[in-house]
Amino acid sequence: MLVAVIASIVIAVTPRHGHAFDTYAVSFRAPYASSKATNTRYVIGAVNSADCTRGISSFGKVQAGPYRRGQIVRFVIRYPRSGLCVGVFHGVVHFDRKVGDRWTQTRLGRFGFRVLA
Repeated sequence: MLVAVIASIVIAVTPRHGHAFDTYAVSFRAPYASSKATNTRYVIGAVNSADCTRGISSFGKVQAGPYRRGQIVRFVIRYPRSGLCVGVFHGVVHFDRKVGDRWTQTRLGRFGFRVLA
């Protein structure tokens, strides 16, 4: 059952192509409920595939919610001072759950977007 839930997740990125100082959004429907009280959270991270000499070449963001199952989770990516590096960013979305004193991760999917010069 878990494989069927994970396989149906659609991760949207807007815009797919933008510029260094644009605001990007990564969104998807939550397959699991999440909150600080239950020690669960959604995490995204991405890296740039190009050689970067100016700007942000990688980033990570964490959101605990609270989110209900089926609710839209939206991460906003914006770096107004330094901007994002030109190139293609490849990223992943994880669902993290704290078990004891460590975090376990369930990978939900991948995403990508292009930053133009």
